[in-house]
Order: sequence, then C-alpha cells, then structure tokens
Amino acid sequence: MTTLVALVQMIKRIVRVKRRACGGIYLQIHLKENEDMIDHERALEIEKVIGNIRRTWYTTPSLRLGQLLLNITPNGKDLFYLTDEEICELLQKYAVEAATNYYESIKNVVT
Repeated sequence: MTTLVALVQMIKRIVRVKRRACGGIYLQIHLKENEDMIDHERALEIEKVIGNIRRTWYTTPSLRLGQLLLNITPNGKDLFYLTDEEICELLQKYAVEAATNYYESIKNVVT
C-alpha cells in the first residue's frame, strides 16, 4: 500500500489536472524541477520528426503506428539505434514510395 501512495504522490508532483470548459479533464505534464529541460533546438527537432511521421502516415492511413515504423526500418537495423535524422530520411523515402505505388495502382485501373 505504501508503494501505491508513493506512486500517487510522485504523479501529483509531475502532472497537473486541468478542467476543460466542456466539463472534461485533461492532463498536462509539468516538470516542477527542471522546467527548462527541453531546449528550443531539441523542441524544433521533435516537431520536425513528428511532422514527418504525420505526413508519411497520411500516405498510408490504414497502417497502425507500429506497422508504419516497422515498414520504414531497414532490414537488419534496430529502430532503437537510428538517429532522428535517419528516421526522417526513411519516413520521407517511404512516403514517396507509397505515393508512387498508389499513383501506379490508380493509373493501371484507369487505363
């Protein structure tokens, strides 16, 4: 029981509960210590990676996120060890291939 109480206290330290006007609630992660933990450059890099994931995912919306990430991972490589830049390049390459394949399939149906 004390472990559960300690866990709840730890969560209370880092998470704020906000109430929305519509009556729902959402959680806002707030690190009380080290609030400036993410510098501006890293925040921009994160947004770039997320943007690449978003654009690529829209080219193949039927895939789940895990499937998308496994599809971009080269054979013999572990996704864990890829850099953000490598992941962005692989996502862009995959998006181009997916769009090209979609265009080819439509072209074959029309002709």
